[in-house]
Amino acid sequence: MSSSNKPTVTELLRRIHLNTAKVNVENKKNWYKVGKLLLNGQKFRWHNESKTGARRTYRFYSIMKSQWNGPSPQQFSKMKKSKFEELMSERVEEEMAATFLELENELMAPLLVEENSSVWNPE
Repeated sequence: MSSSNKPTVTELLRRIHLNTAKVNVENKKNWYKVGKLLLNGQKFRWHNESKTGARRTYRFYSIMKSQWNGPSPQQFSKMKKSKFEELMSERVEEEMAATFLELENELMAPLLVEENSSVWNPE
Protein backbone atom coordinates (compact mmCIF):
# COMPACT_ATOMS: atom_id res chain seq x y z
CA MET A 1 0.00 0.00 0.00
CA SER A 2 1.33 3.44 -0.81
CA SER A 3 1.82 6.12 1.82
CA SER A 4 -1.42 7.94 0.88
CA ASN A 5 -3.48 4.74 1.42
CA LYS A 6 -4.34 4.70 -2.29
CA PRO A 7 -3.38 1.47 -4.02
CA THR A 8 -0.96 1.82 -6.91
CA VAL A 9 -1.75 0.54 -10.39
CA THR A 10 0.56 -2.41 -9.78
CA GLU A 11 -1.25 -3.30 -6.55
CA LEU A 12 -4.66 -3.04 -8.22
CA LEU A 13 -3.58 -5.24 -11.12
CA ARG A 14 -2.12 -7.78 -8.68
CA ARG A 15 -5.41 -7.87 -6.73
CA ILE A 16 -7.35 -8.43 -9.95
CA HIS A 17 -4.96 -11.15 -11.08
CA LEU A 18 -5.09 -13.03 -7.77
CA ASN A 19 -8.86 -12.77 -7.32
CA THR A 20 -10.63 -16.07 -8.01
CA ALA A 21 -14.16 -14.84 -7.27
CA LYS A 22 -14.60 -12.85 -10.46
CA VAL A 23 -18.08 -11.51 -9.68
CA ASN A 24 -17.59 -10.28 -6.10
CA VAL A 25 -17.98 -6.61 -5.23
CA GLU A 26 -14.36 -6.07 -4.16
CA ASN A 27 -13.17 -7.30 -7.55
CA LYS A 28 -15.58 -4.92 -9.31
CA LYS A 29 -14.25 -2.07 -7.15
CA ASN A 30 -10.66 -2.89 -8.15
CA TRP A 31 -11.62 -2.91 -11.84
CA TYR A 32 -13.53 0.35 -11.27
CA LYS A 33 -10.37 2.01 -9.90
CA VAL A 34 -8.28 0.75 -12.85
CA GLY A 35 -10.94 2.05 -15.27
CA LYS A 36 -10.85 5.45 -13.59
CA LEU A 37 -7.07 5.57 -13.97
CA LEU A 38 -7.33 4.61 -17.65
CA LEU A 39 -9.96 7.25 -18.36
CA ASN A 40 -7.80 9.84 -16.58
CA GLY A 41 -4.95 9.14 -18.99
CA GLN A 42 -2.80 6.70 -17.01
CA LYS A 43 -0.87 4.40 -19.35
CA PHE A 44 0.21 0.83 -18.63
CA ARG A 45 0.63 -2.42 -20.50
CA TRP A 46 -2.45 -4.58 -20.31
CA HIS A 47 -4.52 -6.51 -22.83
CA ASN A 48 -6.82 -4.18 -24.82
CA GLU A 49 -9.90 -6.29 -24.03
CA SER A 50 -9.14 -5.99 -20.31
CA LYS A 51 -8.71 -2.23 -20.63
CA THR A 52 -12.09 -2.05 -22.34
CA GLY A 53 -13.65 -4.03 -19.49
CA ALA A 54 -12.06 -1.73 -16.90
CA ARG A 55 -13.22 1.45 -18.66
CA ARG A 56 -16.76 0.06 -19.03
CA THR A 57 -16.80 -1.05 -15.40
CA TYR A 58 -15.91 2.48 -14.34
CA ARG A 59 -18.47 4.12 -16.63
CA PHE A 60 -21.26 1.72 -15.60
CA TYR A 61 -20.72 1.75 -11.85
CA SER A 62 -20.01 5.49 -11.63
CA ILE A 63 -23.77 5.85 -12.14
CA MET A 64 -25.50 4.97 -8.85
CA LYS A 65 -22.17 4.33 -7.12
CA SER A 66 -23.61 2.39 -4.19
CA GLN A 67 -25.27 -0.17 -6.49
CA TRP A 68 -22.77 -2.86 -7.45
CA ASN A 69 -25.29 -5.27 -8.96
CA GLY A 70 -24.71 -5.83 -12.64
CA PRO A 71 -22.32 -7.45 -15.06
CA SER A 72 -18.83 -8.48 -14.04
CA PRO A 73 -15.79 -6.73 -15.53
CA GLN A 74 -15.11 -9.84 -17.64
CA GLN A 75 -18.64 -9.70 -19.03
CA PHE A 76 -18.09 -6.02 -19.89
CA SER A 77 -14.89 -7.00 -21.72
CA LYS A 78 -16.70 -9.59 -23.84
CA MET A 79 -19.95 -7.76 -24.66
CA LYS A 80 -20.60 -5.86 -27.85
CA LYS A 81 -20.65 -2.07 -27.76
CA SER A 82 -24.38 -1.96 -28.57
CA LYS A 83 -25.22 -4.22 -25.61
CA PHE A 84 -23.10 -2.07 -23.29
CA GLU A 85 -24.82 1.10 -24.49
CA GLU A 86 -28.21 -0.55 -23.90
CA LEU A 87 -27.20 -1.47 -20.33
CA MET A 88 -25.91 2.07 -19.76
CA SER A 89 -29.18 3.64 -20.88
CA GLU A 90 -31.10 1.29 -18.56
CA ARG A 91 -28.79 2.25 -15.70
CA VAL A 92 -29.29 5.97 -16.38
CA GLU A 93 -33.08 5.48 -16.46
CA GLU A 94 -32.93 3.63 -13.13
CA GLU A 95 -30.90 6.47 -11.62
CA MET A 96 -33.34 9.08 -12.92
CA ALA A 97 -36.30 7.15 -11.51
CA ALA A 98 -34.60 6.79 -8.12
CA THR A 99 -33.71 10.49 -8.08
CA PHE A 100 -37.28 11.42 -9.01
CA LEU A 101 -38.71 9.29 -6.18
CA GLU A 102 -36.22 10.80 -3.75
CA LEU A 103 -37.18 14.34 -4.76
CA GLU A 104 -40.87 13.50 -4.65
CA ASN A 105 -40.49 12.13 -1.11
CA GLU A 106 -38.59 15.24 -0.02
CA LEU A 107 -41.24 17.53 -1.46
CA MET A 108 -44.17 15.51 -0.11
CA ALA A 109 -42.84 15.05 3.44
CA PRO A 110 -43.72 18.59 4.65
CA LEU A 111 -47.19 18.30 3.10
CA LEU A 112 -47.82 14.98 4.81
CA VAL A 113 -46.72 16.37 8.20
CA GLU A 114 -48.94 19.43 7.70
CA GLU A 115 -51.86 17.24 6.62
CA ASN A 116 -51.49 14.98 9.68
CA SER A 117 -51.31 17.94 12.08
CA SER A 118 -54.52 19.49 10.72
CA VAL A 119 -56.60 16.36 11.34
CA TRP A 120 -59.73 17.23 13.29
CA ASN A 121 -59.47 16.48 16.99
CA PRO A 122 -62.86 16.54 18.84
CA GLU A 123 -61.38 17.41 22.27
